[in-house]
Amino acid sequence: MSEILKKKSVKIAVAVICLVVLAIIAGFVVQGGRRQQEIASHLEMAQKYISELDYEQAIAEYTAALSIDPNNESIRQALEQAYLDHAQLYIETEEYEMAANILNNGYGQTQFVVLNDKLAEVQKLQTEKEEAERAAEEARIAEEEAAKKAAEEAVRKAEEEAARKAEEEAARKAAEEEARLAEEAEKAEEEAALEELLLRRKEIEDSLGTGYEYGQIMPDFSVSTADGSALNLGSYFGKTVYINFFTTWCPYCYMEIPDMQALQQKYPDVVFIMIDLGENSDLAAQYAAEYGITLPIYHLPDWNAGNYSISGVPTSFVIDKYGAMTGIHMGLAKGDWMEAAIVEALSH
Repeated sequence: MSEILKKKSVKIAVAVICLVVLAIIAGFVVQGGRRQQEIASHLEMAQKYISELDYEQAIAEYTAALSIDPNNESIRQALEQAYLDHAQLYIETEEYEMAANILNNGYGQTQFVVLNDKLAEVQKLQTEKEEAERAAEEARIAEEEAAKKAAEEAVRKAEEEAARKAEEEAARKAAEEEARLAEEAEKAEEEAALEELLLRRKEIEDSLGTGYEYGQIMPDFSVSTADGSALNLGSYFGKTVYINFFTTWCPYCYMEIPDMQALQQKYPDVVFIMIDLGENSDLAAQYAAEYGITLPIYHLPDWNAGNYSISGVPTSFVIDKYGAMTGIHMGLAKGDWMEAAIVEALSH
């Protein structure tokens, strides 16, 4: 009988032990579930604060989560990154002291090596900034000193300048008077020369008349420039003028251009005038750009060749300083003819 009781007692004891173990396991499971809920809640709040750039609150939430599960590597890395991102905000604005404080506090609380390494980097940046500021301050002081010395030097020079100006004023007035007298003399010479030109022009005109024959005075005429302003032949009185009538479709006209441009370089005092007949100014401008023409081009909108004693293009006239024609050539003019006519005009 006692053996039976003993066996029942053992069974009861085993059953009690099993119930206790199950109860303990159930407690651990419930407790683990609550811990996971708490961790998830802290992590969710941390993410919310990070999205708002409120890193202090985010760090507090990550720290709370890590205190529940100290061995959780992902929470550890998130906390570490939160410290780094918080410090980075101040690094970007060169507030290195604030960044260093954050990193220093983070390292003190977590002993994360990365934070310590970043702290050393920030402290180096802070040192460099302070050195730069110190250098800037020294430069400012040196600049102020230089400015002071420059001001003193300026005062000294101003005093010297005042004394010098008195001397220069007298010299200036004397020079102005001399220049005025020279200008009046030059003007008188120019007027005398112009009078002589006009008298000679009148003699030629009285002797040979006005027209388009060799030696005659070429009648004045007006052409328009590309912008529509007028150009009168009479405005070049006293100068040797080479006039060339052309069209953009004329191959012989194009063949004359290199020689004219070369002579313009050789005789810079000679005025070269190219007149496009019967075409719009845009077409002439395109023609000049296409063939690299540097001579000035003027424009006659209508074919009025008869008014200029022209029967075709190209036609060239060379006029001396009196306005008399020393060269007339219809058709393709060679460079040697052009130069000979110019030389003759310049010799008058």
